[in-house]
Amino acid sequence: MEKLESKIFAFLEFQSFCRFYTARQKPRLILLESCIVENVLSIKAPDGRTIDIGLDEVKKRKDIRPAFLFEQLRQDGYDCGEDVAKFLSEYIEESNTRLLMWDKNLYTERNCVTNDNWWNNPVTSTNFRPVILVDKCRAYDEDKWAEVRIGDVELQCFKPCDRCVLTTVDPETGVKDPNNQPLKKLREYRLAPEGKMRKEYKDSPMFGVCAGTNKPVRFVEN
Repeated sequence: MEKLESKIFAFLEFQSFCRFYTARQKPRLILLESCIVENVLSIKAPDGRTIDIGLDEVKKRKDIRPAFLFEQLRQDGYDCGEDVAKFLSEYIEESNTRLLMWDKNLYTERNCVTNDNWWNNPVTSTNFRPVILVDKCRAYDEDKWAEVRIGDVELQCFKPCDRCVLTTVDPETGVKDPNNQPLKKLREYRLAPEGKMRKEYKDSPMFGVCAGTNKPVRFVEN
């Protein structure tokens, strides 16, 4: 079974503005189960209905459609066909819902570069002053975390961490970056989605997650 992270899919409202749907707008999306076996995407609804999409055939049709992410950034994708469009439209009760598959060769204005050379000025985790730093996971994996366990300590993730101008101050020198980095770069693709969250956080990008203890324990220093 392939990991879904190796391919990127998007639910899309295609009738008017070609906007992306997430579970923020359509909460029932989180109940869908999906997997990829031999390059066939299978989607299962809670009532047991399933649909299979052959991804090789999707790419072969070359039905490329544009859509727009936050800040009106364009992202093209391969349309996955009428059958899955009907399946999803009925499931979330929204007509003209499409499923797009992104491929690295398609046009995108969304910059997701995750290395140190964004602006030829290295940045380390200390710029973000984390209380707990987790490594050996995918970039932005914390966006999907609900709980974290460290030994006997149980943490509940309750909101994304919005970032301020303090991230632009070098913790080693106390000097503020003249170009407002890395905050400026994060604003290109890590702003909150349109809606209630955007009104609350405005131009503060999301990076990291805030968590509190569900099951506190006492730490004893050796």
